[in-house]
This record gives sequence, structure tokens and C-alpha cells, in this order.
Amino acid sequence: MTTDATTHVESVKDVGDATGVGDVTPDVGLVIGGEVVAGGWGTYLVTNPARPAEVVVDAPASGHIVGQLAAPQAINDLVKVGLIRSQTDWMLEILSDPRQTGLIAVCTPEEMPVSETLELDRRVREETTVRMSAVVVNRVLPELFGQREEEIFEQLRGPDTEGVLSERAGGNVAPVLEAARLAVTMRRTRSAHLQRLRAGLPEDIPVLLLPYLFARSFGVRTTRQVAHALGEELGL
Repeated sequence: MTTDATTHVESVKDVGDATGVGDVTPDVGLVIGGEVVAGGWGTYLVTNPARPAEVVVDAPASGHIVGQLAAPQAINDLVKVGLIRSQTDWMLEILSDPRQTGLIAVCTPEEMPVSETLELDRRVREETTVRMSAVVVNRVLPELFGQREEEIFEQLRGPDTEGVLSERAGGNVAPVLEAARLAVTMRRTRSAHLQRLRAGLPEDIPVLLLPYLFARSFGVRTTRQVAHALGEELGL
């Protein structure tokens, strides 16, 4: 693939077609699969004269990404001269520069994902030259009640009050009240995991929260909602 004879869009499409993974979004960048990280497609696009503004790599699970990010350095330790060495040199230069490359971990506010994210942060710092730029916590439940509201809610869950509510509503309200109680419990439980995540990360790594979207299907509208929420977290 030649770079001097291709336009921005053509270059991005060439890589998308060649790898067979991900969707081409020329105005934003290229989203490609994590299995091509070690092959250098992401770093190649950054050095391409027809490069997009941003290159986004959808990386694999935390158990695999560290080995891929550390691969150029491992090759450099074995190969001291030649074409391969020069290629891994510029890959390392890009991966090690926080102005060009940043790793963003995504997890949910649950025990195992939080533990895996903290372990990923530790391994990235110890085994690679890449900088962790942020952690995005997805599916964060909203707080339903303030303190005074929760006191009223608990009173509504009493047998006598619940009966009156069901009569006024024209149906059994018990499932609705129970669902609200479950949501509050889940929120409080997950808040503890969020606190553990923040406490375990270095202070310079921001934690960005994305809300749980209660939707039956996911499409463009959902993507826009997530983008809007992320923009608010970033202050954009």
C-alpha cells in the first residue's frame, strides 16, 4: 500500500479492507480490532501522511492487551539491527509518547471487572511503555432517592400503605416498589466497587462514568446518548 498516491479516505479504507476488522470512519479515525495491534496497523496509520485525525483501536480483553503492547519492546530485546529493529523502534516511539498514545480501560462497577482493571493498570505500568490515560466505568446506575426521599419510600413499602397505593393505582404496586428497592441496593453495592477503583488507581488517571441506559435495543440513538454522557464527563 503506497501512502503518497492515496487520499485520506482511500488510505483508511485500504487498511480497513486489508485487516477485515472494524468500520471506517474517516472524519474521526479508524476503529480496528485488537488482534492487529501487535502487527503495527495502528502505529502505521499514525505515521501515514494521509492519516486520520485519530486512530482508535478496539483492543482485546485485559488478559491479552499487555502482551501485545509489550511485543515491540520484546522484539527490540532480541533484534539489534535491521529492518525489523527500525520498525519496532518507531512503533515504540509512538506507543511511548503520551501525546500520541493512551490506553483507556473500560469496565463496569462490579467486583471482578474492577479487580481486572486495577491489575491491568499495574501490569501496563510495569511491563509496557504505554500510559493509561483514563478508565471509563460503564453502566453506572443512578441514585434514585435522597435521604429524605428514601425515608418516605420505606414508609410506602409498609403493608398498610402498599395496600392503599395499590388501590389508588388500580393495580398491584408491590413489584414496582421491589424493583426500586433492588435498584437502590445495586447502586449502593456498586458504589463500593467504584470507591475501590478510585482508591487503587494513580491520582492522575481520571475515572469517567457512563450511565446505565435502560433500552430494549441499541443503535445510533444509544451511541449518541453515550457520546453525550462522555462529553459531559470530559467537560466538552
